[in-house]
Amino acid sequence: MPTIERALRAAPAILVFDPQSGRPASMNGNAAELLARRGCTDLGKLTVSSAERLLTAGGRPKVMPRSDGSSAGCGLESQIYCRLPDGSTIFLTRVWGESSNTVLVVEDATEAMQQARHQRLAALIFRHMRAAPDIHRALDSILRALSLFTGWRRGEVWMAKKGSFALRAARHDGQPLTSMSVKDCPDPVSAAWESGLVQRARSSGVPTGEAGSRRKGGAGENPAEVVSVPLRTESGVQAVLHFEIERAKSSDTLSIDLLARVSADIAIELERRMESEQAYAAQRQLDDILLTAGDAIILLDAGHRIRLFNRQAEKIFGHEASEVVGKHLEVLLPEAARDIHARHLASFGNMNDAARFMGGRPEIRGRRKDGSEFPAEASVSRTLIDGEAVYTAVVRDLTTIKAAEAALVASEEKMRTIVQAMPFGLAICDAAGGTIAFANRSFSALVGAEPNELVGREVAEFIELSDEDLQTGALSGVELPIRATSGAIRWCMTAALELSVSGSDVLLLGCYDVTDRREAAEALRISAHNLAEAERIAHLGNWRWHVSRNELHWSVETRRIFGLPEDGTPGCYENFLSYVHESDRARVDSSIRQALVDSDAYCQSFDIVLDDQTVRHVQLQAEIARDNDGCPMGMMGTVQDITEINRVREELQAARILAEAADRTKSQFLANMSHELRTPLNAIIGFSELMALDVLGPMEAGQYREYARDINESGRILLGIVDDILSLSSIEIGDLQLQEDECDIVAVIDAALERLSGRARRREIDIRRNAQPGLPLLFGDERLLRQTVRSLLSNAIKFTPEGGTVSIAARLDDNGALQLEFQDSGIGIPAAEIERILQPFVQVENRNIQRSDGAGLGLTLTSEYVRLHGATLAISSEVDAGTKVIVTFPPSRTCIVSRRLDPPETLLLSSSAGRR
Repeated sequence: MPTIERALRAAPAILVFDPQSGRPASMNGNAAELLARRGCTDLGKLTVSSAERLLTAGGRPKVMPRSDGSSAGCGLESQIYCRLPDGSTIFLTRVWGESSNTVLVVEDATEAMQQARHQRLAALIFRHMRAAPDIHRALDSILRALSLFTGWRRGEVWMAKKGSFALRAARHDGQPLTSMSVKDCPDPVSAAWESGLVQRARSSGVPTGEAGSRRKGGAGENPAEVVSVPLRTESGVQAVLHFEIERAKSSDTLSIDLLARVSADIAIELERRMESEQAYAAQRQLDDILLTAGDAIILLDAGHRIRLFNRQAEKIFGHEASEVVGKHLEVLLPEAARDIHARHLASFGNMNDAARFMGGRPEIRGRRKDGSEFPAEASVSRTLIDGEAVYTAVVRDLTTIKAAEAALVASEEKMRTIVQAMPFGLAICDAAGGTIAFANRSFSALVGAEPNELVGREVAEFIELSDEDLQTGALSGVELPIRATSGAIRWCMTAALELSVSGSDVLLLGCYDVTDRREAAEALRISAHNLAEAERIAHLGNWRWHVSRNELHWSVETRRIFGLPEDGTPGCYENFLSYVHESDRARVDSSIRQALVDSDAYCQSFDIVLDDQTVRHVQLQAEIARDNDGCPMGMMGTVQDITEINRVREELQAARILAEAADRTKSQFLANMSHELRTPLNAIIGFSELMALDVLGPMEAGQYREYARDINESGRILLGIVDDILSLSSIEIGDLQLQEDECDIVAVIDAALERLSGRARRREIDIRRNAQPGLPLLFGDERLLRQTVRSLLSNAIKFTPEGGTVSIAARLDDNGALQLEFQDSGIGIPAAEIERILQPFVQVENRNIQRSDGAGLGLTLTSEYVRLHGATLAISSEVDAGTKVIVTFPPSRTCIVSRRLDPPETLLLSSSAGRR
């Protein structure tokens, strides 16, 4: 308790001064005690002014405005407000009465000031806490306000957390700690001493009351003090405030008292803020669940009227939430199902079950805004709120699943057909014993037995597989001998893959006959071995020449090339020139000196003569190092003995001719093989088309017609792949000739759009065609031009997600060249992949797009068709933004003629509006 406060606690101090002498005439006991505490020993010399100076010494006095009290029979001369060093506050009032005696009244105003500070501090904290955007900043605002009022610059807030406390905010030296690590502890008071504000704290006292302090400080340290204040409400301690007082002041006692006064107010406001944030977080979490839920969530009242309709429900049913909220559930049901559904829902309302889950209820039908119906399954729960039943329905659209199931059945049948038609052998056998369960026709042909004869036989009869291969399926791309029933041996590239089918482990064996290739590979291996022996590369040596010192340092290999001793002795430039052949010496010297003058690099080939008169041919390469003024400092480079390289070069030329002949043979083989495959495919397609069209009469079972269409479609797909391979082979062997004529490029574009528009509409892709009026005809092969436009437009549609945009434009550039531009808003192509996708059999890989059908030859053939026309193909792309392809035909291929009727300049094929 401050000294002045103790002296004035009971009553104010009153001093009466004689008007004649100006000395004290009388005083009460509090006044005598107060003067004694302030060091006054001679009351006879005390005056009113000296008493005021004595009582306000060390404080901050402030003289209040004077007022006239004559109406009461007395006068008020002055009033002084003073804040003392110990934090207490006093009022000194000088008055006189009718007897003209001067009275000095000293009153303690500390409690009144504390109350005022309490109100101001609480208002400040509440204002900043309520303005803070989150709890962390609200806590920081508490620390900042308390620091301003108390002058304590280091503080922490520990929040209650499930029986423990967590450090949530801290300010050191008046600044918030942004990189504060989160700490948990059961006792924040101890944490403040051991790991909080004071690193090596030691307790010397126990806090008392709701706000307490401890003195701490180790050996050699200045003593400091920690103040701990719990923020307590009726529900318990919400948080604990800690402040470190680095330099204790006498006013700290009043600050601690102020902190204890305001702690309850802070605790209540903090509890309210935390409850508000928890409610807000819970609401946000519920909103996020409703927003991101993969299924439709619909809330119904007791009258089956819609009260909540989440985003997925909008997507599934096609209604906006505002369109259906408040309406009866029937708006989402087909008319035929409304009565049945109403009875089921009423029955569920009378049952004791609180929920019915998906899988336990029959499939239902939903009705979209456009009137279309879709299969669905639903879970329904019932909750009583204020005595009224509320239903929550979670609806899942089964359209995709049903379509996938149907596609799976068709895919299985298609896959069986493809597997049977594959040109390489496939067999499925038991992983444990190797018993064959299935074999396709190609495998049967390899071993010389019918497929049904192979079922039940051991695969070891035909292929030598180890137990490890059977048990782990570790075989991958290994050439193994296949033994036919006749005893003949065929070499096959064999791979094994372990699979689980219907809970059983099986081994899938693939065998591709490589007997002919193996024989050819053996011949190539012998040729490659001979070629490798002929292509040995000479050793390289390095050297450095310091021009100013004329020192030439040689590596060991360089010394070996020049036949020098390996003693490491530096040579000189003249030493090097002495080894250059006499016929080359002047040329080499002149070129080196010229390079030192005006070049940064040097390369020269010449002959050298060794000490034993052996002549070798070498190649010298070097770079010239220069100083800041451009003067040469030295040369460093390599020397290579290319004597053997010149000899080997001639041998490599002959080997290259052989390799080119082998490559032509390979291309001719592919062309011939493509013709062989195409012949039976034409028969398959033709007969299946006859069956599908009932040319020879109707087939009794409609499903056979479906099979015929599947066979026809599969054959056409495979025929397209064979055509691509055949075209590529024809290009590689130079057998593809252009059938050139005048072509209407706009008609070519429109034909491609008509063929592909159905695919775009199914995926809700908008196609825009923009043709410059009066475009000339193009001189070229119309068949190849149609394939080029169709391939580029098909790729744009294929790699554009649903709802995207594809555009194709035709125009003349400033040079009269005809340009075709294809642009989409699809997945894009990484820059590193653009060159690679033009190579044969390469396809774009992307996690959001399934690997597309085909052999990966579309862009390869397109680029070749463009090249054959003397045109260029440029691709620019950005991942997740789209791709642009520009084909530019040279001006020489445009035919300047007038059109009788131009097509529309811009044509929009909308996925939603027209199919126009």
